[in-house]
Amino acid sequence: MMTHSQAAQLLDVTPLIDAIKAGAGPLFKLVGEAADNDAVKDTVAPSAFVIAGQQSGRDASNANNLIEVGAFEIGVMMIFRSYRDKGKGEGFAVQSAPAIGAVREALIGLKYGGLERGFVWKSGRLHSYGAGLMRWIEVFTVRLDFRKIT
Repeated sequence: MMTHSQAAQLLDVTPLIDAIKAGAGPLFKLVGEAADNDAVKDTVAPSAFVIAGQQSGRDASNANNLIEVGAFEIGVMMIFRSYRDKGKGEGFAVQSAPAIGAVREALIGLKYGGLERGFVWKSGRLHSYGAGLMRWIEVFTVRLDFRKIT
C-alpha cells in the first residue's frame, strides 16, 4: 500500500524522463518536462515532454478497513515536424511511429517512488497541428492503493 506522501512524490517525473531517454532517447533531440500542454510551444523536433497529470481517488472502504483507490495519470507530449505528403500522412508516420512505440515500451510497466504496480497505456492521439509541427500526446496511468486499518 502507498502513503499519500509517496503519491505526492510521484509528481517528480524525473524517473519517467530517464526511462524515455534510456529507451527512446536516440529518436528525440530533446526529452524534458513541461508543466502542462500549453507550456509545450515551438521547440526542436522531434522532442518529448513528460507532463504530470492528475491524481484522483475514490473511497473503496469496507466494514473493517478504510481503503482509498487512486490513480496517477501522466502525459507525454511528442513533437514532430509535419511533412506535407498529399494528405497521406506518410512523413508523419515514418518519423513518429518508431518514437511513439519506443515511448510506450519505455513506460508501460514502469514502477518508481514506491509504486506497487506499473504504468499502463491509456490512450494516444493527435493533440494539435500548426507552424509545421505535429503534437501527439500519449497518456499513461497507474493505480494507487491506500489502506488504513480502522
